[in-house]
Amino acid sequence: MASSEIILTLGRSETIEAFLKAAHHTRRFTAIVAETAPSFSGRAQADRLAAAGINAVLVPDSAVFALLSRVNKVILPAHAVLATGAMFAPAGALIAASVAKAHSVPVVACAGQFKMTPRWQPADYAAADLGDPAQVLSLEDASAVGDDVDVLNPAWDFIQPELVDVYITNE
Repeated sequence: MASSEIILTLGRSETIEAFLKAAHHTRRFTAIVAETAPSFSGRAQADRLAAAGINAVLVPDSAVFALLSRVNKVILPAHAVLATGAMFAPAGALIAASVAKAHSVPVVACAGQFKMTPRWQPADYAAADLGDPAQVLSLEDASAVGDDVDVLNPAWDFIQPELVDVYITNE
């Protein structure tokens, strides 16, 4: 049975994987998975979904904007959900959520209840989780760019509450 429903997600998330596998029992859909550079964890996510019989398509992060007009919903993993309804999600999620809003595509965030926090504020967490900048720009290439350039590799994006339509938890 073919389906015209297309879902976009990004990176590797056990929560999203479990959610999509459970949904696959009663619905047929295509999952587009952005590879989420520089970790490329989306590759493993697409492989795991395909192994479960889900039609999974791996795309580069740069294709998210172009594909979103064809997507029915975006499903994002949440690292933390704040009391305001904002969340931290893997780097790249802000672009997907922003483009989804522009195309009137619903954004669903999945998180275990333990990821909901009443106390965290964005300022408390702003630049606390940066990855190795060499994953983005090698040391050799960085020396050619010059000393005036700071290379950042953020682990998380801050997603404003107006960009998320619904949160799904284990409760």
